[in-house]
Amino acid sequence: MGLYLVLWMLSLTFSTYWNVQVQTVAISQSDWRYDSDDLSDTKQQITPLTSPNEHKRIFATDNEFTKSPVTSEKDGMLATLPMEKGMQERSRNIIELQKTKDDLISLTNEASLSHMLTTVAEKELGDCSLVVAYDTGYSRHAALRHLLHLQNSRQVLYINSTEDFIVHQWKLTSCRGYIFLLDDSKPLLTFSKTYYHTWDYSGRYVLVVPTLEHLEMFVNSYIGERTENVVGVIKSDTEGEWVLYMNQLYWGPGVRRINTWYHHRFTRQLDLFPDKLADLQGAVIKVSHFNYGPYSFVRRAENDTVLLRFGMDVEIVKAVGRVLNYTPEFTSPIVRTWGEALENGSWFGVMGQIHRNEVDIGLSFFISVQWDGISDLSTNYIADSVCFMTRMEPPLPHWQSLAFPFHQWTWLAVLVGIIVSGPLLFLMARASDRCGGERRNLQDLSFSWYYAFGVHFCEAHASLPRNPGTQVFVQFLWLYTMILTISYSANLKSFLLVKKQPTVMQTFKDLYESGLDVGALGWLFRDGFAKSSDPYVKALAKVYRYYDSIEKIFPVVEEGRSVYLGNCITMEYLVKNRFTRKGVSKFRIMKEKFGTLTVGHALQRHSPLKRKYDQVLGWLQQGGLVRKFLLDAFRLDSLLEKYGSDEDSSDSDQVAKADGVIPLSIDHMQGLFVITCFGWFCSVLFFILEKYILSD
Repeated sequence: MGLYLVLWMLSLTFSTYWNVQVQTVAISQSDWRYDSDDLSDTKQQITPLTSPNEHKRIFATDNEFTKSPVTSEKDGMLATLPMEKGMQERSRNIIELQKTKDDLISLTNEASLSHMLTTVAEKELGDCSLVVAYDTGYSRHAALRHLLHLQNSRQVLYINSTEDFIVHQWKLTSCRGYIFLLDDSKPLLTFSKTYYHTWDYSGRYVLVVPTLEHLEMFVNSYIGERTENVVGVIKSDTEGEWVLYMNQLYWGPGVRRINTWYHHRFTRQLDLFPDKLADLQGAVIKVSHFNYGPYSFVRRAENDTVLLRFGMDVEIVKAVGRVLNYTPEFTSPIVRTWGEALENGSWFGVMGQIHRNEVDIGLSFFISVQWDGISDLSTNYIADSVCFMTRMEPPLPHWQSLAFPFHQWTWLAVLVGIIVSGPLLFLMARASDRCGGERRNLQDLSFSWYYAFGVHFCEAHASLPRNPGTQVFVQFLWLYTMILTISYSANLKSFLLVKKQPTVMQTFKDLYESGLDVGALGWLFRDGFAKSSDPYVKALAKVYRYYDSIEKIFPVVEEGRSVYLGNCITMEYLVKNRFTRKGVSKFRIMKEKFGTLTVGHALQRHSPLKRKYDQVLGWLQQGGLVRKFLLDAFRLDSLLEKYGSDEDSSDSDQVAKADGVIPLSIDHMQGLFVITCFGWFCSVLFFILEKYILSD
């Protein structure tokens, strides 16, 4: 059918050209000649020639003509009628010829576009589901008819207003292609600035739009900046030629020309949808973080100038940058925290920078529904637990070490043995004396009790029992006291050297009964408390306290007014490296944990970088590099800052480090001196009692 139409148009053109030539010859015989290049659709200029050196101008329209005077009345009468009739006929033929020529050019451009789009659909979108969208200007276009005959599964969408884009469900299969035939770009441009959440950012788009300016407006919109594959098709001034432009994404601003279609072929090798994320060509990617070791460290000078940035997340971003070929540019928010939403809908902290599109990536984010709709979180690269960090209760004083070897019930049994063994020895000696021959001093109650008391403390006596019954009793008393004293001495050595900690909180119940507040960065865990099935955990939501800086939490925890809730890796790092002096830490971590969480990075909402970023993160995790970066962060921080300095260590600690032996200091033996002083005080008291009271 198309071939017949072209042949008919060619025949019409030839017949029209033949008629024009005939009219021209007839008019030239009457001394008239026309310059066809001076003719237009609405008004033509025609030049009569009465002689080779004389020119007259005649202005003609479709309905009337005005002729300049001729040299004689006869010549004018002879020339007027043929000229007017010929000019009218030729004007109509030229207008029809121009119209035919325009129709031929339009058909040529239409056929060229149709062939080009069909080629693109077959070679670049052959395995994709297609969405073909068109407006009124393309409703009868040959390109639309040819696209509808493709083998792809497809949907056809008529665009009359912006709302027609909104109601469409964009996401189809894994490979999705979109061809837009738009004579009016306004609905698409309006949609790209307002409706962000209904667009398929992973699809492959071919946009046939009127001008390059419209294409650049779309590419620079919110949707266009986040769509990875956008190809624009613009008509050039050459017949049958269409120019193809591609969005640059991270490669640069706007679009760039990538190919040209001329009649039936591309001028270059076809590659409309390259992987723009495999090589970002050194693009600058802005990264925001704050000091939150060991994930990320920010060392600053006294004037708040950044001296050094390092840590596990910092190294991860750099490693991904080396794979994807981008350059990370680090920054920190004014409020150095992850961020929270304000009443007016805006955000502060790192999430505020991401929400305002000031940075591309935010570091050290817990994977949580709290960030849904604000940013896209990367895949997690490390798992962590949620722990409670509380103040390390001060150890019991060393003077109590003498009582630590035995349990309180053991001490009670020893006390009963001391009290009872003396009277029993007295009764046994009196009973044996009836058989005759038992020592007189053992038959004295005070001496027998003093004798048993001395045996408990390994004090020997010269008076030995004579009768077998008393001897057996004393032998088993010696055996009992020997085992008792050896056991006590063995345990006493360890308790003299190691300080004993008091009973501490270890469970949610203990924490709830303590009445302490729960402090954390942000409100991330409060909702988890409120929804917990554990009644003690649920009750902790009422004492949850928000802090915008981790440095503000530590003094409150150290005073014993609150506990700190956060991830265990950070807490273990802080307890070990920052708050430990002479082997003793100010803080400790409770045994019972709130739950498990995962850590990732936050990217801009609908960021095209996420697909490749997640892939490289997975490679780093599988290769063990994430763990390596974590250990490297610990080591580097230990080298840069000595939290647990030895300058305040005691002399005995220095000696212990020198030869590995810990000598017992006065601090270790203070219990001995306490008992000695207590005994001396009792002796003085009894002396006074005996001297001034009993003597009377």
